[in-house]
Amino acid sequence: MARPSYLVTEAEALDGYRIRLKFEDQTQGTADLSDLVIRGGVFLPLRDPAYFKQARADPEGGTVVWPNDADVAPEELYLRIRPRSQPPDSSLTAAPVDNGPRSAS
Repeated sequence: MARPSYLVTEAEALDGYRIRLKFEDQTQGTADLSDLVIRGGVFLPLRDPAYFKQARADPEGGTVVWPNDADVAPEELYLRIRPRSQPPDSSLTAAPVDNGPRSAS
């Protein structure tokens, strides 16, 4: 079975709870994780900017991890950066819908 191409190979924590990522398929971009930090739970320690900056790419899991073992699914990270790093797939654009003539109210 082939490995998914959305596995993280490089990670660099930035200011503002953002993280610069590179994936196995060479896709690169920056993901904003501020919404996760707000949630608390396992992400609560990440509110400390110095702790957030301890993020690292985990070669075994193919994702980003912190010292408390908090991590984010690699496919979620991939989705967060993909719109900025690649043009949209034209096959996914919606065509206009003709609902027929409108009646006057």
